[in-house]
Amino acid sequence: MKDKKNLKYLVKQNNYIGLLFFALVLAAILYIIKHETNLYKELEPTTKNISNITTQPKEINKETEKIKELRLYMNDGDLNTFKIYQSMYNIDNEVTIEQLDEETMLYIAYKYLEKTTDFSNNQEYITCQEAEKVNLAQDIIQCGGNKTNITNYTINNHITKDLLNKTITKIFNRHITNYTNFYTSENNLCYYINNEYLCVSQKTNSSQSYAVKEFVRAYEYQDHLEIIEKYYYVNNNIHYQGFNTDKVGEATYISTFKKTNGSYYWNSTKLYNEN
Repeated sequence: MKDKKNLKYLVKQNNYIGLLFFALVLAAILYIIKHETNLYKELEPTTKNISNITTQPKEINKETEKIKELRLYMNDGDLNTFKIYQSMYNIDNEVTIEQLDEETMLYIAYKYLEKTTDFSNNQEYITCQEAEKVNLAQDIIQCGGNKTNITNYTINNHITKDLLNKTITKIFNRHITNYTNFYTSENNLCYYINNEYLCVSQKTNSSQSYAVKEFVRAYEYQDHLEIIEKYYYVNNNIHYQGFNTDKVGEATYISTFKKTNGSYYWNSTKLYNEN
């Protein structure tokens, strides 16, 4: 009786060992299939590459021609205009595309053209007829006024409504509908008359207020570009951290340009903290 019981015990033990062996073999086969087949080897790196593209930006430490161009899009700030337009360099608050009214966009477009075009090749002295259109005839001696000479006023023939429109689209990817007069300096205006712009300038003494910017670096993503700059505004030989502020010194700003159909458009600028 004891031998039969022992025999049954041995048979059950042998079945358990066989099942365990089969499970180990099966696990080894599955491991080889998972880690060594071409299908798995091809898919795994692809997944990693997609992840890297979307999360890791390209750092740019040397200013390229494209970055130099984009930096010209922004309004550095100007206290010499009769009307103060929104500068992107606000020390206290982020400035976004939604905050810019259409008159400000017209001004920024003009300033971009001023930076990239030699206006001296497109200047003509104002005529009395043109002066009457913009109510300046009373200021000019030859036109019946008694204040200044006609050669103190010039017309910029380069600036047109169509050119300003194209420039606004280039900088902001926007189309404006409200065309207004806008100041280009303290006494200089672009007048909107008869569905066209007439930009008049008067000779004045140059001001000592201006902005200084320095490129630091940029980060390129799939759908946008970030540009970091050091900035200060000089007024009466004092450096200020932002435009039209009383905080002395310099500050660092970061500007975001959204990428649409291969082109970059300014979207926002704010104070940048390294930490």
